Amino acid sequence: MKKNLTFILVLTICVSFTGIAQGIIADAPGCPVMGIPYVMENGPICYAGPDTTYMLGNFAMISKTPGDLPPSSGGSLPVDSFFDVFTELSVDGGNSWMADSFFDVFVELSVDGGGGTFQTEIVSMTLSGHSAMPIIIRESPQMVSSGMHVVEQIPGTNLFHIDSFFDVFTELSVDGGQTWIPACAPMRLPATPEPTTIALLTLGGLILRRKKR
Repeated sequence: MKKNLTFILVLTICVSFTGIAQGIIADAPGCPVMGIPYVMENGPICYAGPDTTYMLGNFAMISKTPGDLPPSSGGSLPVDSFFDVFTELSVDGGNSWMADSFFDVFVELSVDGGGGTFQTEIVSMTLSGHSAMPIIIRESPQMVSSGMHVVEQIPGTNLFHIDSFFDVFTELSVDGGQTWIPACAPMRLPATPEPTTIALLTLGGLILRRKKR
C-alpha cells in the first residue's frame, strides 16, 4: 500500500494536475507576486502596420519587487513595481523571430478590493531601448488592462494560494513613438506555477483527498 501511494504521488506530480486548484503558492499575498512569471497564455498577437504585420509572442514578465494589497477592510491602492520582461518579436508576419529582453521595467498598477478578491489594472508600462530596431511597446493609454488577484491563506501555514492574471492591451511603435499601432487582441498573462509550486499544489490536493475519505 505504501509503495502504491508513493507511485501515485510521483506519477501525479510528473503529469498534469487537472482537477486540483490552479494557481500558485507564495509566502506573501501581495500583487504582483514577486519572483513568479506572468506568462502569455494566448498565441502571438499581431500589429497590422501599413507595410507588414508585426507580431509579439512568448511574452513573460517577472516582478522584482514585493507586491502590496489594500487594507483588509478594502479600498484602492497604487502599486509601483519593477519587472524583467522577456519576449519574441517578428517584423515579417511571423516568418522569423528575434528574442528580446527588457530589465528593470517600471510598471504602475492599481489594486482595488478586499476580502481576498481584488480587481487589478496595469496603468502604464513601456518597453524600449533593447531591440535592434527603434521599436517601442507600451500599455495602451486608450484601453483598460484589467485583471484579478484572488488570495486564500492555506490553513495552518504562512503560505497563500493565489490566482492572479492581467489582460494587457498594448500598442507598438516602429518610429520612436511618433505613431502607434494597436494590438489585434490583449495578452492574457496569468501568474504561472513553477515546478516546485506544481508539486506543492499536487501534494496538497492528494492530502485533501485522503482526508475527505
